[in-house]
Amino acid sequence: MNADPSVPEEEDCLNIQDPALTLVQCDKRIYLAIFQVIGIRCDGKEIQSLPSRFISEPNICIQGQVMKLSLISHSQENAHQIDKPDWE
Repeated sequence: MNADPSVPEEEDCLNIQDPALTLVQCDKRIYLAIFQVIGIRCDGKEIQSLPSRFISEPNICIQGQVMKLSLISHSQENAHQIDKPDWE
């Protein structure tokens, strides 16, 4: 069930606490991040649900928290090195 009664039931929506994917840039590298939606704002107003067709609109702000960090390499030969990143 949608959290927002103004959104038709059959429409795809993004809701608070949904998992989502986004691209993140860090140190000139781009990563795919899995995060949990913790806030959605439309025109500065908090909402609980957003039809997916509006996600890229300029008045929409989606806040999230990264759910998991993973090691880049699990092999012993590439054990942690102080001068190299060990997670993505």
